[in-house]
Amino acid sequence: MLCIYLLMGMLYAFLYGSIDRLGGDPFFVGGAPASASNCLYFSFTTLTTTGFGDYTARTSAGHALAVLEIVLGQLYLVTVIA
Repeated sequence: MLCIYLLMGMLYAFLYGSIDRLGGDPFFVGGAPASASNCLYFSFTTLTTTGFGDYTARTSAGHALAVLEIVLGQLYLVTVIA
């Protein structure tokens, strides 16, 4: 069960990196590089709803994907732990 949660975080990190590479503009506000480590960090702080706020998605697609990750992450935890 933990593996699925970790894979979900890595999948979203890949999607964030893909948006950065395919979108033309930087994914993060302020032009922070969307390196693999930054995307993983952003993904897991989003998935766990920690949200430190040091990285923020710049585009509407990034915001929508982050919201989807938050909802799916919380629903997954609620169903697995319950």
